Parts: sequence; structure tokens; C-alpha cells
Amino acid sequence: METREKPTVTIGGVQADVVFSGLAPGFIGLYQVNVRIPDTAPIGDAVPLRMTIGEVPSNEVTVAIAEAQ
Repeated sequence: METREKPTVTIGGVQADVVFSGLAPGFIGLYQVNVRIPDTAPIGDAVPLRMTIGEVPSNEVTVAIAEAQ
């Protein structure tokens, strides 16, 4: 089951393509959001990621992004 509203996700300030947002298969009450990292996202050990759904922003977290091989 997908979320009613599709979230927006930015990685390093660049909008990412949300592929899926909904209940995680096999888990009760756990939601997952799958995104495609944009080619123009910055590379680094602590790239900021933020998600907003409706008008509610998430806390900012950081992710490590390496150059494509």
C-alpha cells in the first residue's frame, strides 16, 4: 500500500526521484521510501538528505555517496 501523498526528497539540495513510498512488505506499521540518487547529487561522506510529505519536513540526516563505478 502506497502513501496517500508522494513525498519529496532532496539529497545535497538536489531533488531525487521517489520510486516508492509506502508500507514495507512483510513488516507491520513500517514505511519505506525508495529514491533514485540524482546524477548531480554531491559526493561525500555526509551529504544531507531531507524528506517532506505534505507540509511536514523530516529531520535532516546525512548519507554517504560515492562516485559511480
